[in-house]
Formats: sequence, C-alpha cells, structure tokens
Amino acid sequence: MHKAVFEDMKRLGITPTMKSHMLLLCAYSKTGNVAKCEYILNQIHKAGLKPDTFVINNVWPGFIERMEGLFQTLPAMAKVY
Repeated sequence: MHKAVFEDMKRLGITPTMKSHMLLLCAYSKTGNVAKCEYILNQIHKAGLKPDTFVINNVWPGFIERMEGLFQTLPAMAKVY
C-alpha cells in the first residue's frame, strides 16, 4: 500500500513530504508492522529528509512491542534447543 501511495503521489507531481511519510509511519508503528516502518524510514533517508522527535517517538512503540514479543519467545525457543 505504501509504495502505491508514494507512486501515485509522484505520478501526480506531488513530492512526498515528511508529513506524508510520518502518517504512514505512525499507522504501521501502531499496528506493529516493523518491516514497513523500516521501509518508510529508508524512504525518508533516501529523500534527504530528517525525522524529528515526533516521528521517532511514534516509531518506538512498534519496535518495543516487537522486542517484548521476541523476549517472550526466546525462553520457549531455548527449551526446544
């Protein structure tokens, strides 16, 4: 979806801004979709944009939630091996 949004914007002559990236980033973070957050962060970097603290603070919850799940899974994996 995010690629389609950016491609549509570019096709219409609209340059994605930090706000457009931020909206998608916040949505993906809230749903815990870390892979898509990473993609959007890479797009921000490629566009030469600099994320502000608002952007970073909205990304962390998704990453933290993922890490908490990982920490819960590790003990179960250790029992198997």
